[in-house]
Amino acid sequence: IRDPKNALFLVALYCAALLLFAFVIVRVVDGLVPCPLCIVQRLFYAFVGIAAIVGYSGWWSRFSVRVAGATVAGLAFFGWLIAARHVYLQRFQEVEPGSGCAVSFGSFLDDFIFALGGTGNCAIIDWSFIGLSIADWSLIAFTGLVAAGMFVFRASKKPLISGSVVD
Repeated sequence: IRDPKNALFLVALYCAALLLFAFVIVRVVDGLVPCPLCIVQRLFYAFVGIAAIVGYSGWWSRFSVRVAGATVAGLAFFGWLIAARHVYLQRFQEVEPGSGCAVSFGSFLDDFIFALGGTGNCAIIDWSFIGLSIADWSLIAFTGLVAAGMFVFRASKKPLISGSVVD
């Protein structure tokens, strides 16, 4: 893929596929309850996908492909930080039965995340595939999204903000 605009479209499809997988895995695996960090990571997948679609479609004329790449990379990096914290909690946090997540985002955000279904314990590994937990896979996915955003930013030759410039 050499066209950065097409890469944005693939990023949006990838984020949609990840969100669909997250929805399906919760329905398929009995007893799997997403934790607050899982919910926040899903929100970042949605934000990255929306930024990629806006950059791809050109809905906002001043939002160039290059800005979209930077936005995708930045949002994916924040998602990566949250996924890294999640992996850290799963690897090094003592799990106490019946305890909630060891992360607090503040009262309003905590209430919002809990309303979205984030009530599980972040340190417990409920599901894994080839030895990697969902948090591990999310960290890998965000790494790829950061790289894709950086590719779009670097490959785009257009200025950061498009429009006419008066000399």
